[in-house]
Amino acid sequence: MIEVQSFIKSEQGFVDVFAYDGTITDSDYIDGALLLRINGVELINQSMWDYVDQLWAYFTSGLLALAKGDVFETCFPDQPVTVRFTPLREQVLVSVDCHGEVKAVVDKAEFIGEMATQAHRFFARMATLKGIDRHAYDHEIRQLAALPALYFKAARYGE
Repeated sequence: MIEVQSFIKSEQGFVDVFAYDGTITDSDYIDGALLLRINGVELINQSMWDYVDQLWAYFTSGLLALAKGDVFETCFPDQPVTVRFTPLREQVLVSVDCHGEVKAVVDKAEFIGEMATQAHRFFARMATLKGIDRHAYDHEIRQLAALPALYFKAARYGE
C-alpha cells in the first residue's frame, strides 16, 4: 500500500495542497513537504520539507527512469536527503537517507502508477493556485503522460 500526500508550508503550518487557498508569493521557491508511506514504512515526512514542486519534478524524472528499468537517485532540492528508486524485476526498492536510511519494497507498476497519479494531481492543482502561472507545470504533466499506459488506472488518472 502506498500513501502519498503533498503539503504547502504556510504561516499556519503545513496545509494539504488540495486545501490550500493562499497565494504563492515566490513561485521559484515553494516551501512544502511530502508524506510517503509504503507498506506502513514512513520514508518521507514533513520534517524533510523543501521546495515541494521541485521535488515532485525530480520524482517525475525518477518515475520515467524507473519505467525504463533504470536506477534513479536524487537529492532533495535544498536538503541533505537522498532518494533512490532501484528496480528489482517486478518490484522497486525505494530508499531514503536522512540521518539514516529507510527502505521499502513495493510492486513497481503500483509504485509508478500511484506516484505518477499523485504527481499529476499535484501539478494540476498547483497550476490553479494564485501566484502561479497556469502553464508553469505543463512540462512535468507532459512527462507524466509519456509513461506507458500500463502504469495508470484510467479511472484514477486525471482526477
